[in-house]
Amino acid sequence: MSAPRRVLLLALDNWYSTSRLPYALKTAGLEVGLATQPGTMVSDSIHLDRCYTRRRQRDQRGWLAWLRDAILDFQPDFVIPADEDAVRVCHFILLQRKHSWPRSIVDVLQRSIGDVKTLPDRSHRDAILRRARRLGIEVPIGRVVRRKTDADAFMRELHRRAVLKTDHSFGGQGVVICQDRQQLDSAYIRLSERSLEVSGRPWARLREAVRRGVFGADPVFEGGGRSQLHVETKIEGRPVFHTAVAQDGVCLDGFSADVELCYPLPTGPSSRVTLYHCAQMAAFTQALVADLGFSGFCGLDFIRSDDGRLTLLEFNQRPTSVSHLGHHVGADLFAALASGRGGVVANRGNATQCVALFPQDWLRDPAAQDRATFVVDRPDEEPDILKTMLGRIGQAKAARVA
Repeated sequence: MSAPRRVLLLALDNWYSTSRLPYALKTAGLEVGLATQPGTMVSDSIHLDRCYTRRRQRDQRGWLAWLRDAILDFQPDFVIPADEDAVRVCHFILLQRKHSWPRSIVDVLQRSIGDVKTLPDRSHRDAILRRARRLGIEVPIGRVVRRKTDADAFMRELHRRAVLKTDHSFGGQGVVICQDRQQLDSAYIRLSERSLEVSGRPWARLREAVRRGVFGADPVFEGGGRSQLHVETKIEGRPVFHTAVAQDGVCLDGFSADVELCYPLPTGPSSRVTLYHCAQMAAFTQALVADLGFSGFCGLDFIRSDDGRLTLLEFNQRPTSVSHLGHHVGADLFAALASGRGGVVANRGNATQCVALFPQDWLRDPAAQDRATFVVDRPDEEPDILKTMLGRIGQAKAARVA
């Protein structure tokens, strides 16, 4: 694939890290478009060449038409799904609407996402982990849960803490750590609401049928309708991750991070990280990217145990919260995408950098006094976005005083 010149961000959720992407893309020399929901922070970026904001519609057919028209108008060389819902929409179009959408849109989505044949596996956690296991990457012991007794039996068999997860979990949402069977039962009731593959929920299947008939096909809802519920052993150790950009199954650039703090505890997004290069995480990422024929931005979440072993937890098909920070350790994912050049770098040296993510770490603790050794990732290049973030920090301070 030739190097892209024009990139369209698809942002359906309002994430702090998404708002950092336009500046990073623009700095790499790319023309940047955005298709987004009303009221997202990223739509306030001053580094956008074009912004398509969806008007509120009464049905989903309307917003799919909006997205189709936005892509046709901007004519991007590459589409970047910035969050889990955006990933699911892109997959939905390629799997369910491929023959009814314009060929130009199908072609650009295929270039942006990679091998379409692997999309069904990419949608489910257990399929990704099976692929990783075949590649020699350690993964947690786990299984798909279709009824509460499956989860109870799993916990009894292993006599260990368990983690209950849904497909398409993000930012700690859809993930519950269970200390005992009572917590597991409570988590099952809550998370099974999101999974129509869990048996014994006829009302949910009826709701799905009604929504399809009344509102038309909803890619986000349909993705949730096929979502599975998983139970896994809780792996003890430190959360670490690798973020990368790939093209046709080859990593162009990437770097690693240790999670120093997250917010909210215990499974929320990172608020402080240490960036560096880990050859083993890079190699595991390249192996899985090649196996999937993956294109685009990705993040692999691991746990590093006390003896140094890495266990893969997640494969995220979108930019991570630190994607724009690679320059601190000699990496640049956006320049790699813009040039279309790169490869797996076995050793990028010993450069490390501690970063306090803004505003995440200030929302965790607005008055923390121990950030002196951290680079502050404050978006001074985005005045309107910075103003919104400062307002949220002020609200967090006021809430703590109250």
